[in-house]
Amino acid sequence: MVGRGLLVVALFAAGCQRPSISDGPGGSEVLSSTDDLSIQVHGNQRGQPSTARWTEADDALAGPVWAGDYAEGSVYAPLWRGASSGIEDFVFAPPGGDCRGLKGTVRIEWSQAQNRVHYLLKLRGLPAHPSVHRVEGVNWFPDPFHMAPKDIEDGEYRFWTIFTNTRVAALYYDARSLDLLGSEFEFPAGPPPGSIPIMIPVAGLVASVRMRPDRDGFIAHEYDIRYDRVTVEGATFGVAYDAFPPLNLCQGFPALPSAGQQRPWVSHWQPADAAPTWADVLRAGLSFDTTIDDPEVFPGFGDYFPYIHSGVTFLGNSVVVQGGVANGWRLSIPSLIQQVAPVIRPIEGGNGVGCTSYVNDPHVDAPFFCRMGDAGGAP
Repeated sequence: MVGRGLLVVALFAAGCQRPSISDGPGGSEVLSSTDDLSIQVHGNQRGQPSTARWTEADDALAGPVWAGDYAEGSVYAPLWRGASSGIEDFVFAPPGGDCRGLKGTVRIEWSQAQNRVHYLLKLRGLPAHPSVHRVEGVNWFPDPFHMAPKDIEDGEYRFWTIFTNTRVAALYYDARSLDLLGSEFEFPAGPPPGSIPIMIPVAGLVASVRMRPDRDGFIAHEYDIRYDRVTVEGATFGVAYDAFPPLNLCQGFPALPSAGQQRPWVSHWQPADAAPTWADVLRAGLSFDTTIDDPEVFPGFGDYFPYIHSGVTFLGNSVVVQGGVANGWRLSIPSLIQQVAPVIRPIEGGNGVGCTSYVNDPHVDAPFFCRMGDAGGAP
């Protein structure tokens, strides 16, 4: 049974690469770039002002542009609807079903010497007051390890930085029932009695505060975090971790992981003093997403939520894929877990006129593979 769980969750393995790196002066690693237009228009940390308006460069940008090295550099990337949605995410479409005006860009500049990572985020074409209404069992599925809301009224937006191969963590399964009990983050003293530890790779997440667009549906948002301690905006928390394990080991199938159950699992927020460095984040591989979030406030969590994220995804990109993800396409995490090309797939319904909301790659249920030939029953 332990073997059945070992291969279930492997995030962003095949088809994903870090930015192209070459040796710089003195043997330092340098992120290669083919275009410095973003630096000309947006400015950088070397004294030029940033531009918090939509520009021709934002219109023209079709793929990520990298410059510099791990100590000092930048990435400038486009954001498209659904490009980096996770398993079971709800991919939102605006009322009226016209996605042609949706686009975002993010420019991140970093300097180890200044201990600074600077974000400039721009999003256009957004519904000013997005609401999400889902139906249980159809496009929303209760999950004890990700207690996100089913419905969102008058939502706000939040930007996420996702580092895809951050670390390995232990999930604990009950030795008798084989049900998931929790992780090393919920059981810091060690495995609970009578449990089986399963080591899996997990992705790290940090976020901006919530944002609202202007009357034209435009957001420009700038903020800084520390280079030596990557946290959420405002440093209330460090990272959260997520993965897509089965809730019961018998519903995982290592010979064909995408045929098994894969449900969202999210850790608690981790303390800011346990956060990785920005160099660690770059080496792990970057993805971005913008979610629609509940306007509710949870005392003790600042601008953030105990359930971490809503699971309602909108504009993003996965620059861990060489060349990024193009408009109208999405990253396929099941393909990455299975290590089968292609790792990008067309967006369901497209990103033009007639675009619709949908659930991305749901793997809510699966047979109990412990009983070979039996598609149901308890393990």
